Amino acid sequence: MHLSRSTLLIAGALVIAGCSSVPDRVISVAEQPAATSTAEVRAGSVSIQVQSAETRTSVSVAGGASQPLEVDGRWVLPRVVADGPPDGATPDGSRAVLAEAAGSRGGVSRFMLLDLKAMASKLVELPGDFTYDAWSPDGAVIYFIEHRPPADSGKYVVRAYDRVSAALRPDAVADKRTSGEEMAGLPIARASTRDGRSVATLYVPHPSGSHGDGHEGLGRPHGPFVHLLFAADATALCVDLPAEVARGWTVAVKGKVLHISRPEVARAYAIDLLSGELTTTTR
Repeated sequence: MHLSRSTLLIAGALVIAGCSSVPDRVISVAEQPAATSTAEVRAGSVSIQVQSAETRTSVSVAGGASQPLEVDGRWVLPRVVADGPPDGATPDGSRAVLAEAAGSRGGVSRFMLLDLKAMASKLVELPGDFTYDAWSPDGAVIYFIEHRPPADSGKYVVRAYDRVSAALRPDAVADKRTSGEEMAGLPIARASTRDGRSVATLYVPHPSGSHGDGHEGLGRPHGPFVHLLFAADATALCVDLPAEVARGWTVAVKGKVLHISRPEVARAYAIDLLSGELTTTTR
């Protein structure tokens, strides 16, 4: 077993750093004409709506500032799970991050940090291929997933970006008990505690990863696992799961326990969010 966050936390996906059912983050997506898209995320007591057009993005906050924030360019709320809901807000809804709709271009990934109290924005450019993972509860740190070559291998590390110093911390956020072990996987589900201190992401083997032609030499294929990101202190655990866990399984946080289950399967699994201990249960 390897025990190694996100991006908790947490939404795309990675070496460790990361929700389909988080009661205090209700998310919906409205269909719009091809040139315009609208997504909404509710965090804390506010609802954040992002409307993206070709050259202009508008951010409005219900329960917060009355005037929308206008940002040049096409920006979207990020998704950690490809077919999952949008994410990107702090647990209290005071801050959010947008990703450039075009994704990484020219070896640079661009994000827009939003202060939703002051209704101000700040551009962040990171060299490499990065996607969003999670926020720290106080909004001081953003966790990004840094995708590693070869392309489409599913290899990754989690990096912490300090908002005040405007820089990535030098070391990856990883399970120290598996130091040096490369990670690869595809995120399929996420859940987090209400306070955002623990963010859990369920990964399954990547379709190419260390299995496919052209990706030899990446080490043994990884089975399914949960990445636990402890977002308040930038630490992580990775917990291996039995091979039966695959697409169709979901995760949910109840108290201090992460539950992993599938409706038609009687057997389920639970992970203690403090110790990372895995147990088997029967539903």
